[in-house]
Amino acid sequence: WYAEARALFLRGNVDDVKGSLTTFEVSGLYRLHPNVTLGLGYNSLSIDIDSAQLGDSGLLKLKNSGPLLFARVGF
Repeated sequence: WYAEARALFLRGNVDDVKGSLTTFEVSGLYRLHPNVTLGLGYNSLSIDIDSAQLGDSGLLKLKNSGPLLFARVGF
């Protein structure tokens, strides 16, 4: 058994457009065989973009999260 976690945060501004990206993943893994691993975890993704440009203004908010069930095979 082993566990892994990842997190990413990115923020930027260009002219009148501001945005951010946030993602994280937490998972527990079980190695069945030296080349086969099964995993169970949770993943979250969030995107936020705000534009104040004339003629192209708007707001985008996207959020997605949920459980993961996966297998890894290596050679």
